[in-house]
Amino acid sequence: MMQKLSALLLLLLMSQFSFGQKTSSVKGTISDGKLPIEFVDVILKQASDSTKTVSYAVTDVSGNFALENIASGDYQLQFKLIGFKTISQKIKVTESPISLGTIKLQNDANLLNDVVVKSQKKQIQKTDEGFIFNAVSNISQIGGTATDMLKSIPTVAVDAEGGITLRGKSPMILINGKNSAITNMDQIAASSIESIEIISNPTAKYDANAESGIINIKLKKNNQSGTNGAVALGAGFGAKGRINSSVLLNHKTEKWNFGVGYDNRFAGRTKKINADRTNYFIDDEHYIHQNRSDQRTEGLQNLKFNVDFTPNDKNSFSFEALGNIENQDNDETLYTQVNTSTNAFFLTAKDILWNWNVQKLGNLLLLTTENLMMKEKV
Repeated sequence: MMQKLSALLLLLLMSQFSFGQKTSSVKGTISDGKLPIEFVDVILKQASDSTKTVSYAVTDVSGNFALENIASGDYQLQFKLIGFKTISQKIKVTESPISLGTIKLQNDANLLNDVVVKSQKKQIQKTDEGFIFNAVSNISQIGGTATDMLKSIPTVAVDAEGGITLRGKSPMILINGKNSAITNMDQIAASSIESIEIISNPTAKYDANAESGIINIKLKKNNQSGTNGAVALGAGFGAKGRINSSVLLNHKTEKWNFGVGYDNRFAGRTKKINADRTNYFIDDEHYIHQNRSDQRTEGLQNLKFNVDFTPNDKNSFSFEALGNIENQDNDETLYTQVNTSTNAFFLTAKDILWNWNVQKLGNLLLLTTENLMMKEKV
């Protein structure tokens, strides 16, 4: 009798658990009014916490997307793609599947009028394993960092702490096809990036740790014969100024290729916060008003060096190194005024929270020294 009662109780608990775990799906199609749009980021977030991504998808060649295994609740659905206006809509997920039909994205007229790109390369090129995002075709993030550029790439998401995910999973991040000691993508200036390759379906030739996908950041390298170079300079102004520059110098012979590059980024940031609090437990410190000001200047400098040796058609030896220097000047001030429960003045204080300068020298990074047997005589 006790065994039957226990089995019945276990079955009841399992049924309650299964009931609580019921999920649904959200599907739809994205178009520009005439044609379907591919590579649109579809991001589902909790309505109560817009900082956390619940589910993520990207539209296929027909503009279709599907979000599966979504628990019941209130959500905010966001559609993003560079060149189009980002739109958001609230949805309520129940046990029944949701079909949103066709959703129309509008061209971002301001972006298209302000940024005109003329290039023989497409911004996104498909490959057998994913696609390549050509950074040289996108000048909107040229004064930023690799993190800023990754935010514009379909299937890639960057959270508030700088964490990077590819289709909702943590990818392997490579620089010029090799493992790197650099984990903070803010250490790489966008002006030094040639392209970013997204490998969402790695083949067996890659490491087992690459099952979640690969993001390969390719830095600029000049392969033209003879001695040549390039200089770029950019600047911007908002709440504070920003400036970046890069210099490339290269010399290539029949078998040797020597290259050196330097790039930098100096940017300012300002932040102000006003806060009012009411403390019901202390009469003397009943009303608290705080004003916080943050003035910051950030600097990033990178130096690159590469040597390539190609003795014949089948062998190639390559050595690349990257070093960086970071510095920050930060000044934070907090002003506090406290009043009593009768709104009488109690005290005031001005605190210098932070006033410091940090300089960090990045480790010299050896990217690759190897023999490649990948070329064949035709």
